Amino acid sequence: MNNKTILDLMIKDHDKIGRLIHDLKQEKNIQTIKKLFDEFKWEFEKHLFIEERAIFTFYNPKTEREYTVVPDMLKDHNQLLSFLKKMDSEINNGKINLQEFEKLLSTHKQFEEEFFYPKLDEELTNTQKNTIINRLK
Repeated sequence: MNNKTILDLMIKDHDKIGRLIHDLKQEKNIQTIKKLFDEFKWEFEKHLFIEERAIFTFYNPKTEREYTVVPDMLKDHNQLLSFLKKMDSEINNGKINLQEFEKLLSTHKQFEEEFFYPKLDEELTNTQKNTIINRLK
């Protein structure tokens, strides 16, 4: 097994997204904002793709509550993508509002890091974890 866990790798990805959000909020130049937003959008969409294609397929719920986890997370993803689309259109006005996006992202990220990824690291076989980790890299 690699020294890394699913949680470690996804926290690293969350941190990258967080740094891009921070940079977007600090920037004043519209051309730089547009460039940063494009990078942020790419990284965020890639992150969602990884979760949905490389991770969700291995999740095996055991309780009734756990059966709602992936649909709830997908609902969050869709809402975050809607916010992203809205921000993409706002950016042409020289302004970007990250407040709603950040609020949902914070809650979503906390759930993933405190429940979902640790659960996967605990319950999946080494082969399954290695498959996910290799896909993440």
